Amino acid sequence: DMYKECLDRVFEASIMLGADYLVVHGDEFDFKNLEYTPQKALEYNYELFAPIVEKAEKTNLKIAFETVFEDMGVPRFCSEAEDLKALIEKFNTDTVCCCWDFGHAGLSFKEKHAEKIEYLGKYIECTHIQDYGHKLDLHLPPFLGDNDWGALMKALKNTGYKGNLVFEMVHGVMPQNMQKPFADYMMETVIALDKLMEE
Repeated sequence: DMYKECLDRVFEASIMLGADYLVVHGDEFDFKNLEYTPQKALEYNYELFAPIVEKAEKTNLKIAFETVFEDMGVPRFCSEAEDLKALIEKFNTDTVCCCWDFGHAGLSFKEKHAEKIEYLGKYIECTHIQDYGHKLDLHLPPFLGDNDWGALMKALKNTGYKGNLVFEMVHGVMPQNMQKPFADYMMETVIALDKLMEE
């Protein structure tokens, strides 16, 4: 109940802010009362998010299910591209799409990462740009971790992606004298990623 209340509040805040996407994890499940199967998890998440999708259909806000990875000691729905696609398609509305988190997807799909981007294809409408390393979700700037950004940007281009490249960096407090150089570095990084998409 608290999750549903928080989801409603985040939805309203997103509307107030004029956001285009509300990014959520489609990995919720009642492990205490249900035996996990991918089909049960699909139904559980569909029922959980259906009210917010219905509200979103009356606005310009889209609900974007994010790529996740197995890290909780229990099965995590949407850590497989097939599950993520099934959930999006079950809603059968343009209001529902995918947010591709490059760090999470790298941890999930490894050498098949680029292939899975093309598999989700047109459903990818927004991104979390970050890199992983040492088998951890470190939220590093691109090129500092284990992702093959050349292959990934080519795959993203092949989907027809027209959205923004949105960084999702680790939280922290940076000394003021480092903020401008870091912002400049990140700007050069996104220019490099954009060039990789043009190749």
